[in-house]
Amino acid sequence: MFIDCMKTLKSFIIVISSVFIFSIFNSCLKDDYYSLDSYRISALTIYPQEDNSYYFAMDDSKTLWPAASNYINFKPTKIQRALVNYTILSDEMQGYDHFIKVNRIDTFLTKPIAENVGIENDKVYGKDPVEILDFWVGDGFLNVYFGMKWGGKTAHFINLIEDSKGSSAYELEFRQNAYDDPKDTYGRSLVAFDLSSLPDTGDQTVDLKVRILTYDGEKIFKVKYNSNGKVNGTPESVDNILATSLVNIENID
Repeated sequence: MFIDCMKTLKSFIIVISSVFIFSIFNSCLKDDYYSLDSYRISALTIYPQEDNSYYFAMDDSKTLWPAASNYINFKPTKIQRALVNYTILSDEMQGYDHFIKVNRIDTFLTKPIAENVGIENDKVYGKDPVEILDFWVGDGFLNVYFGMKWGGKTAHFINLIEDSKGSSAYELEFRQNAYDDPKDTYGRSLVAFDLSSLPDTGDQTVDLKVRILTYDGEKIFKVKYNSNGKVNGTPESVDNILATSLVNIENID
């Protein structure tokens, strides 16, 4: 997911080796693809490393190394999805598809698939409706951009569970428990679910089906899924998601 925006920076200081600068400016494209005045906003996966460093993976699993960052003290401890504002600095280098400068990081809720508890599902996971704004698989995660009635008094509990009504492991159910939070306003948020616990598709592409209770009733949403990542990709329609427009939906692990 990319938003290519041109923006004049009032001030920008970066210390970098002359070899690296050479690689940047010799890779420039006509549309200022590598310009320090350009930035992108993408949903990325953060992968921590043992030395307290980290790298990002794009939805198509290409890798990005944060060669420069406004978040010098950012030390992630777990794999996490995030909206990242970044500037491309180079082509492939040192095993990464691009070196980048990180302008902003906004992590969002990232969870495994939860246990289906049968007749207790409604009590535990709730049955509050949502509006689905977008829905895609990227870097092995099911990403759901959704809206819901929101009061801000109580954290909502968001989960993806095995669909009891389904006939295969690739049929799941999205659940929201709003815990009677007042329905004063409308909020939007993002959540990503790790699909690695699903059976390997054996290099086949399957329909991943998700049952969701919406404000228009129960619906089945489908997306192509291949555990080797061949069909991963962000739809252009989510390019306008900004972290400043998202509400904090859950503080419950």
